[in-house]
Amino acid sequence: MAEDQKPFHIIVAGGGLVGLSAAHIFQSLAATLSASSSRPVVRFTVLEAHPSVTPYIGSLLLFYPSTFRVYDQLGLLSALRPLVDETNFYVNFRAEDGSVLCRETGLADMAERRHGHGFRVVHRPVFVECLYENLSQESKSSVLLGKRVVGAQVDDEGVKVTCQDGTVVEGDILIGADGVRSRVRSAMQQLKAKAEEDPEAAAEEAERAKNDKSPYLASFRMLFGNAPIPPGLPNETNFEGAHPGISTQILTGTKQAWWAVYEQLETPTRDRARYTEDDKQKLVEKWGHLHMTPGYTLNDIISKHNRGPLGLINLEEGLVDTWTWDRIVLVGDAVRKVEPHAGLGFNQGLTDIVTIANKLHGLLKSSGPAPSADDLRRIFEEYQGERLEVMPTIDRVCRRRARQVAWPHWGFRVYATWVLPYVPLARLGLKYVMGPVIKKTPVLEWLEEQNLPAHEIEYEHQGLQDSKLSTQAVVGKGEHKYGLPLVTAAGLLAGLAVVGWRYYPRI
Repeated sequence: MAEDQKPFHIIVAGGGLVGLSAAHIFQSLAATLSASSSRPVVRFTVLEAHPSVTPYIGSLLLFYPSTFRVYDQLGLLSALRPLVDETNFYVNFRAEDGSVLCRETGLADMAERRHGHGFRVVHRPVFVECLYENLSQESKSSVLLGKRVVGAQVDDEGVKVTCQDGTVVEGDILIGADGVRSRVRSAMQQLKAKAEEDPEAAAEEAERAKNDKSPYLASFRMLFGNAPIPPGLPNETNFEGAHPGISTQILTGTKQAWWAVYEQLETPTRDRARYTEDDKQKLVEKWGHLHMTPGYTLNDIISKHNRGPLGLINLEEGLVDTWTWDRIVLVGDAVRKVEPHAGLGFNQGLTDIVTIANKLHGLLKSSGPAPSADDLRRIFEEYQGERLEVMPTIDRVCRRRARQVAWPHWGFRVYATWVLPYVPLARLGLKYVMGPVIKKTPVLEWLEEQNLPAHEIEYEHQGLQDSKLSTQAVVGKGEHKYGLPLVTAAGLLAGLAVVGWRYYPRI
């Protein structure tokens, strides 16, 4: 590396869950690449729009097994373990009267047996704080608060990012992890349209940004809050109430509960919703009679058990077509938005960052801190192609999970009433739908896993290997290698036929 050569500078817009996870990953990448060099090879800057990284209100976050693998590699498991709770029991019921439709147990145990790690939940603000506090002091100084990105420029030498307060940051690449209404996505699409001499597309994107329109479509809105666990409710249980056009949910941990009400909107919208306290109160008055669990209504929870402020937001869904252009690449909610019942949004955003980081590791290891613009474009296009392969499954799972409890039409009601009670679809879904996704999810290629328990399913991607680690897969007895047993497949397909196998809209 030449004495006057600068480190490769990664700019990340957005200091939320994905942005702070990116900070940990790039902190590790910088240390790894610099170990074989006399000078730093990589540095990063995170630009966060808000004055604090910790939100004042937050709901639940679900960790998938593959997500634990990455945090194990980053040395964060010891910090995470005291914060997370298991979810091993599921109860589905009619929200109108609390009558139980079905119960399932042992889902987390099944995930652990098959994948080593199980499913865990955590309070979102607590996890954000954990991510930030476990950065090194040097990395914390690279997380800049109050820096809202408003524009970007790209040339053959790098990228220049402008913030609302006038700050200008120059780097080699820009990663947009700035959410649903991503300023980076808007800037990228306008730059792309101008480069392709498409003034109509550039003007359309500028108008959308000006009017604060989302590229995603919201069909539901969610009222949510936190509470101590109501007396009599078991710990580590997910209660979901089904009703035409609306669903309810309480998930209990060991120390607290998280609750939500999901209402179908009369008209789907791309507009930003700015709900007031009066809007929240009207929603409570409208649906207060519905059961949140067998034995507790929404009115019971609000009047006796809720803790802290309520949140009310629209739940957008959709996928953008263009994830990258030139030196700019998008991740997380900037490229996809999924309904939260399946808990896949953050986990997929983390996988986005892992995929990009692996490609940067390989490129910078071979080229040093000054890769060509063509090489950067190539790896970003590879990233987009690889991640798009799994998106139909992710979107399909999330859409079905929301609608199997909110019953937007009679088919979903039949499905919930006559299929769910008799076919263990949660287990089948974990084994045959999400299982293959978890199996194929990448981890960081330059770090070891220190704490991967024994597991039945062999992962396709491994980190740096250490022969002393016990990471061998154990072949499960009775495992069907090529597909579902005939009776199981018939039951599953019957349920899917009732509901409808819907494909996602590409935006």
